[in-house]
Amino acid sequence: MNNANQQPHVVICNNCKKRLQSLLKTIKKENPLLIKKLQLLPIKTETNFDSTMDNDIQPFLVFRCWDVYYGLFNKKNLYCNNKIKPNVINNIVYLSAQTFAKTFHIPDVQPSLALTVAENHLPTIIPPSQHQLVTTIKNNVDLRNPDVFYPEIEDEYHSQLQELLKHYHYKFIILIVVLLVILAGIGIGGWQIYQYLNQPTAHATNRIDISHDGGYFPNVRVTINNTSSDQLTNAVQQISELNSDLLTALNDPTTVLTTSDHLPYDGGYHLINITVNATHAKQFEGIANVTLAVRAAKFDITNLDGNFSNLAPLKIMNLTNQNIINVLQTIPDLNPNLASLLTNDQLKISDITPSILISDGRPHLINFTLDANQTKQFQGTLPVSVYFIATKINISNINGNYLTSPPVVVGDLTHDNLIYLIQNVQGVDANLATAVNDPNIFVSTSSTLLPNNQPSEIDITVDANATKNYTGTLLVKLQAKNGTIDISNLNQDLTSQPAVSEPDTKPNELIAGLKQVTGLNPTLLYLLDQSGIKVTTDSVLNHDGLAHKIDIKITALAIPNYTGQAVVSIMMKSTKIDITNDGDDYTNQHVTIGNDLNANTLIAALNQLGPTIVNENILAAIKDPQVIVTSDSPFQVDNKPHSIKITIDAQYTKQYEGTAHVKILMQSNKINITNDSGYYSQYQNVIFFARY
Repeated sequence: MNNANQQPHVVICNNCKKRLQSLLKTIKKENPLLIKKLQLLPIKTETNFDSTMDNDIQPFLVFRCWDVYYGLFNKKNLYCNNKIKPNVINNIVYLSAQTFAKTFHIPDVQPSLALTVAENHLPTIIPPSQHQLVTTIKNNVDLRNPDVFYPEIEDEYHSQLQELLKHYHYKFIILIVVLLVILAGIGIGGWQIYQYLNQPTAHATNRIDISHDGGYFPNVRVTINNTSSDQLTNAVQQISELNSDLLTALNDPTTVLTTSDHLPYDGGYHLINITVNATHAKQFEGIANVTLAVRAAKFDITNLDGNFSNLAPLKIMNLTNQNIINVLQTIPDLNPNLASLLTNDQLKISDITPSILISDGRPHLINFTLDANQTKQFQGTLPVSVYFIATKINISNINGNYLTSPPVVVGDLTHDNLIYLIQNVQGVDANLATAVNDPNIFVSTSSTLLPNNQPSEIDITVDANATKNYTGTLLVKLQAKNGTIDISNLNQDLTSQPAVSEPDTKPNELIAGLKQVTGLNPTLLYLLDQSGIKVTTDSVLNHDGLAHKIDIKITALAIPNYTGQAVVSIMMKSTKIDITNDGDDYTNQHVTIGNDLNANTLIAALNQLGPTIVNENILAAIKDPQVIVTSDSPFQVDNKPHSIKITIDAQYTKQYEGTAHVKILMQSNKINITNDSGYYSQYQNVIFFARY
């Protein structure tokens, strides 16, 4: 041991100190008592040493600093029987190369020799190895037995180890002190701010009390957005009769206005009580109460009723937002606020469920949400439920298989009979039966009827794409057989359709009326043009300009493949009858009697002539109280017939039009005594008796 008397470097660089501090901090965290059991000493190796000469001294770790190796030891491992082991000389531990090699090493980096040059830091102790090292120290240092007295190795290395720990404690204590100072400063500052904000305004010795300056102003109506202090201030400032002191107090930024009343967003005015608090104002003090009528600038639609599922289904083309809005606007007696909302361009519709309306002619319940939060006049959301039915029915969604239904009898498979088959097959869908009535429907088939009244399977293609109310195509399958069609099954009540106008109920007028009505069965429409058809009615058409129900009988008398009688009910009203050309000269007929030329006398004179002479339209027209009957002929009372010209004006009636002129002979049955006066003075002894 020729190095026994050499003094090693005693100064550990700052980098190594930091790394040791990290290790010691970890050790202390595991168990503070471990620190007292450790010793830091320099290490030298001897080439002539073997492991038996180490005296079982085993360092926990080895690192190099300034070309000197240091080791961290268990104090107890350096002593034997309270005496330092022989290979510990002058506070240097001499170890064999074998022991040195198997000890945990921190990779060494040679530090700079100049203080002005940045130190090359010793690499950090590898985290997994550090954890393993601490575990090893814990397992090899016995803390259960009381400490045995060991002569202290009073050297600078032990002091450095303790100094490292103290430095760590100092840092921790300083950090705690700084935090306490900061917290104390925050507390003191906060208290001072609180005191400042809540201190009474001692400088205002003559503050004006507004406690009695409030008032009740129910006739003042103001619109506000909400009940914030600013909005309430604006509302109160609009009171023209407000006390001047209170009005001035409102301008103080420390004056606060509040209300405990709820502001309904229903578009109406409501009385609310506003509290004006001037406690912290510079020139004012006290609390005043002001009551006035306010309403919310925005109407909240949340309180409206959006359930329209009890109404009749609304027709709609598809479920676009604009279509939904347009259809909702057609709802009768719609809430005025909702009606106004539906005209707002910023209204949004969301959550449409289901999102697609099935075009099958049936009503479907659709749910969606109206969102008014983007509008200026409204707010909130409103869930809506309504039944929609597609405006255009897609016949592709309709069942077209009727092969299980009984065969339908037809004479052939012409266009009209194909429609007849579809409309008369048992169980036919009502929408399909109505669709084939459309004049623009196209039906076709490549099937044929079997002879001898045998049932035949008929495939009919129905194309509705050219119609107004329907779309799509459908293949209809049904059974038919050759035979005579009984039209008795084609009775129809079409009184719900608009009334048709015809002069009367003659057969040709009835046929014309039937052709005008909407929805007439195509088979019946076809038969109206056949020569073997008979069209009659027992109903009476009143010529009053009003619509009346007319039951029309259609009888197939001599039409091949058709038999029976169908009854179709329609609404009919008579057209206006023009009487302009119905006047005539009846002066060659017998004389009528009349004592004046007023309307009643003239009408009576025409009726005296009767329907065999006077046109029936004239006789019917003069019964209308709105018809004006006059004459400009002179009236002579001489018991002789004279020609009288009568004017009949029907322009103000519902049923008639035009003006007719009629001439008749009229004689008065009165005796004119105007020229029968005389002079009777030659006659005497005329006595007058007076009765009292």
